[in-house]
Amino acid sequence: MPLQTEKDAQILWVCGESVDAIYFDRNTNADKVINILKEYGITSIDEIEIHFILIELLNLITESEDSQTIQTWMSNSLNVWPFTARNYASDIYDYLERENLSIDADKLVGYTKYLAHVEYEENGGIPVLLSDNSLYFRDRDKRELVTPINLDKDTGWQNIFGSEKDRAHLAVMSSLYLDAEGNDSLGITEFLEATPFPNFPSEIADKATLETLRNNNPTVHYLIKSENIYHTTDTLRDLTKTPVLSKSMVNWIKAKLEYKTISREGKNIITPEGCVLNYRELHDFLLTKPWLHTNKGYFIPNEVYLQRAEIQEIFGDVVPYTDAPESVCEFLNVITSLTSDGLIKALRNYSKKETVDAAIIIEIYQQLSQRNVDNNIFRKEKLILVSKDENHPIWATSGEVIWLDRADTFDTDYYYLQRFYSNELEHFFVDKLVIPKDADTHSYTNLWLKMQKQPYDEQKIPQTVKRVYQKILEYIKGKEFDDNLDWWKCFYANARFLAVTNTFEYSQNLFIADDGELEEIFMDEIKYLHIPDDKHTQYRPLFEAFRIPVLSKSISTRLSEFERQDIARRDKGAFLSTAAKALICIKLYNHDEYRKHYYYMRDKGILNQFLESYEYSGSGWDVEYLLLREKIRISKINKKAVYWDGGNHSLLVADYADKSDVADTFAQALTLPGSNDSRKISDCIEVCLEKVSHEKDIKKNKWEIPQEVIDWLDKNYDSSSEDDFAVEAQTQDDKESSVCKQDGGVNVASLQVAAANHEERPTIADNAKSSQTNDNPLQSQNRNDGEIFNRNGININASYANIKHEKLSYVYPEGSASEEEDSDPETLKKKMATEAVARKAVCDYETEHGRYPKEMPLDWPGYDIESKNNEDEPIRYIEIKSSKQSWGNYFRPLLSNTQIQCAMEHKDRYWLYVVENALDDNQRKIYAINNPFSKIGKFAFDPIFPPSVTTFQ
Repeated sequence: MPLQTEKDAQILWVCGESVDAIYFDRNTNADKVINILKEYGITSIDEIEIHFILIELLNLITESEDSQTIQTWMSNSLNVWPFTARNYASDIYDYLERENLSIDADKLVGYTKYLAHVEYEENGGIPVLLSDNSLYFRDRDKRELVTPINLDKDTGWQNIFGSEKDRAHLAVMSSLYLDAEGNDSLGITEFLEATPFPNFPSEIADKATLETLRNNNPTVHYLIKSENIYHTTDTLRDLTKTPVLSKSMVNWIKAKLEYKTISREGKNIITPEGCVLNYRELHDFLLTKPWLHTNKGYFIPNEVYLQRAEIQEIFGDVVPYTDAPESVCEFLNVITSLTSDGLIKALRNYSKKETVDAAIIIEIYQQLSQRNVDNNIFRKEKLILVSKDENHPIWATSGEVIWLDRADTFDTDYYYLQRFYSNELEHFFVDKLVIPKDADTHSYTNLWLKMQKQPYDEQKIPQTVKRVYQKILEYIKGKEFDDNLDWWKCFYANARFLAVTNTFEYSQNLFIADDGELEEIFMDEIKYLHIPDDKHTQYRPLFEAFRIPVLSKSISTRLSEFERQDIARRDKGAFLSTAAKALICIKLYNHDEYRKHYYYMRDKGILNQFLESYEYSGSGWDVEYLLLREKIRISKINKKAVYWDGGNHSLLVADYADKSDVADTFAQALTLPGSNDSRKISDCIEVCLEKVSHEKDIKKNKWEIPQEVIDWLDKNYDSSSEDDFAVEAQTQDDKESSVCKQDGGVNVASLQVAAANHEERPTIADNAKSSQTNDNPLQSQNRNDGEIFNRNGININASYANIKHEKLSYVYPEGSASEEEDSDPETLKKKMATEAVARKAVCDYETEHGRYPKEMPLDWPGYDIESKNNEDEPIRYIEIKSSKQSWGNYFRPLLSNTQIQCAMEHKDRYWLYVVENALDDNQRKIYAINNPFSKIGKFAFDPIFPPSVTTFQ
């Protein structure tokens, strides 16, 4: 084949592959390629002989009809090619592969840069000149190619692979690439980008595993393992010595992440090329050791925050920051954002540390308090710091903590957040994480059961008992309490109470000692309940739930046998005068603290017994005390100086008794059960005893006299005595009478309604008669006259069975004016509006009490509402009287003649409902009065009657 030479343009005849490269023609493209070589320091192409076929032969070929077929045959058979940069690069690669040992190093760099320039990829790709002047071919050398050692001195790979032994698996590029960077258009950066190699090295390959993988999958090039670098270098352990090493590691990781898209499967990293990276040891080191350099020194990466303005704005300089690339931060679990997930991730990281800065944890909790949080995470994971010792942190789940500090009660059963955190975080823990503010009821009941099995500790148990009682008491008084629940029944059956003997006893064996005298009498026979702070009224619902009785209500008393001649009646009472009895009641009624005791006396009938009691003297009394409860039956005889038999209205006073004995006796009887006021009541009573007149005290204190006392004084006042109470009573009565006259009289239900629940009582005459016929009223307790009960369930002796009410009612004359007959349209309109509100209030009241009210038409005769039971049968016929004012001088409910007749017809099924302050939701009250007509004792005809009746001389 005839060729023309480059030197003398003479013809050169060749055959086969006797020359390096043969091309068809030398066109302008060939000149450009040759000029590019010159840019990379190749000024002559003598090393690679370039030949072109003789121009005349080329013309004959191109002019032939079979030109394309001929050229294709020549390329395949004679190795003749069109001249292109790619074809020329292939010839250069073959040349370098064959002659690299004899080629000058600078020219080798030039040739490799040209191959990178044209992005040569055939065969083994771009060969690279190494620091030992040898060429690195990718398909032959299993070492990893790295950049020149002088590149990035402070942050390069050489800081990581510090020793020659560590670099044994690396092929280091020649520094000529770095030196020539400023002299040509393709610097080191562009050259590296054109190669298929990373800028930083991976770890050494395991050849044995490599061969196995290559046999199974030819596309796998090598296996990267961390164990060799980890075991053969001290670099990792030296990372915390200088920031340079730390920065080098960050850059190395960044380069690896940029070169390979890493996804984790199991314990390996799989690259797109099929390369398996067993990163376990190296990865564990990088994530668990404090090597990452920050503004505060070296830290484990997951303790570090990415230096961002929004993070610094919240944490300030409290936490460590890094300016590493975000991709590296995410790979190392550096905290890059303050979302809820990011903050919880930070907590997870800190919870695994051996030391922790509590200020950082508090700041994280405060940030979480402003975000949505999945509280289930805190139930499952120990993410709540519960230790003050920052060098020995303790973490807990939300199920192991409560907010309030109850260590004095539960000791170490819980962690108590109130100890460690300010009240500002209570919202986060209690509301956000749904952590109990206090231990629940079950915790207290369990503590109770556990406590009763432990040895008694006088320093701890009483205080613990107090706190447990208080918590169980809250539950008993709450709406959720249900004594039919299985867990409560089990607790009820097993709970024992602390006795004053410092032992735990079952409730059926205990009593509440509310009477010092009785307590001493039965001291040796029964056990008394230990009561925290001696305030048994405070815990009354708890004791009632367990059916623990007060001692005074568990004992009945009676006099033992005595001689009748020992008893003498004191007509005016040495201690219990009329004035004394009335004044005791008035003082109790007017004292805010003691008024509850007055109401107790009144509602239970004790007030009537007290007022109607007479005083007897004697030489002393043997009293039998009988204690009955389930299987307990104990009888004791004790000498008493004073004994009050309320049922027989008798006060027995021994000759040697003094006022304090009498006062104590009545204080025990008149005081509300379970109250701690007995001592104070006794002092109050003692001041009143033996008094005859207290007008000055009453006027000075402006005391109000209760109606019951007024009625009693009106009936029992002896005009011959010096007692001034009748004067005061008369004053009150005059006030009522003047109002009646002013209003034109009061109807049959007006004055009696407020007294509807008062007790029946004997008159003075009845008592006098009883005194004349029976000198010893105590004997009546053995009579068999049958039992009579008053409206409050109090057993009344049969001798008082025929006592009548003496109530006064005023009657309007027919045709007289009343508030039933308002004719003014505006007044009538307001009245109807008030009545409508009252009707609704009464219907609501009936519904709340399980009845079914039915409103009747406005003009329905006799009543306004029928209230029915479940069987649809009326059980209440209700007449409603209402006013927007309070029940008093300007509002007195009036019953018409029709309503009275209806009341007489239906009797106990007829009810008068009085609604005062009907238009005021806060002040409205409803008074239900059964069978109002039956309350009438006497009728009184007002002075306005005479003109309407027949007169006789």
